[in-house]
Amino acid sequence: MVSRSRKAFTLVELLVVIAIIGVLMGLLLPAVQAARSAARKSVCQNHLKQCAVGIEQYIAAHDGQIPPGGFEYQYLMKGGKNFAWSMYILPYIEQGTLYQQISQDHAFNAEQNAEAAKMVIPVYLCPELAKAESVVGGMGQTHYGAVSGTTLPEKTKSGDMNGAMIFTGTPIKNSFGRVTGQSEPLTYSDVTDGMGFTLFLAEDARSNEHYAYGDRAWISANNVFEVAHCVNRGPADDNEIHSLHTGGAHAAFGDASVRFLGENLSREVLGAMITRDFGDLGAYSF
Repeated sequence: MVSRSRKAFTLVELLVVIAIIGVLMGLLLPAVQAARSAARKSVCQNHLKQCAVGIEQYIAAHDGQIPPGGFEYQYLMKGGKNFAWSMYILPYIEQGTLYQQISQDHAFNAEQNAEAAKMVIPVYLCPELAKAESVVGGMGQTHYGAVSGTTLPEKTKSGDMNGAMIFTGTPIKNSFGRVTGQSEPLTYSDVTDGMGFTLFLAEDARSNEHYAYGDRAWISANNVFEVAHCVNRGPADDNEIHSLHTGGAHAAFGDASVRFLGENLSREVLGAMITRDFGDLGAYSF
């Protein structure tokens, strides 16, 4: 009887197989990473969309009044309560119970609001920063901020509040420095450039070490900012339109639409998107 022996792989053959597997992994890994990145980008877009719809519903429930970007902003009003838009829209993003826990008679960082302020609201977070701490300084974070205005390219009307999400409840002073009243909320009729052509919210998403206390807390008006730089071009320690997505960042407009703004967007076009009543609607189109 003839015995048959089974031939084993030689070392060379084994190395060839390992090399082929390595090449296939090298080809597949970028595709897998790209797919995961696209999925995170889609989730981020959906989160910002929910915030924009929350603003839209707030406007409908308040007779056309736009929510404050920030109320009694402490940099403009000593001892102000410093509440943010992201606090005011809580009832419209299925966070009504949390909203009821907040004492609006006290400041955002008062002891009475400590428990509410530390709550994490998933819809306010971009999944690209999943590894970042969602609670900083005892306060739940947001990766989306309201835009109060812009200096792009050199917008001067209304100072730093030429956008839609302005600071309200702060003193208005005349040329002699005397307080003559308080800044009031805008209504949709004030946005004469058109709600669908005026930017309300944008990503402000970078690692936490670049931000000061409260600058990205959802309860705090410190997450509201004036845009002075192009997309993903601002300094690391300043609130600006920025994301970890490749090539740009998401922004929400007054009609609750969400668009991805590319890094190559010009200063003129970005400025036109932000201002509410400059009549520069023709500067861009979607």
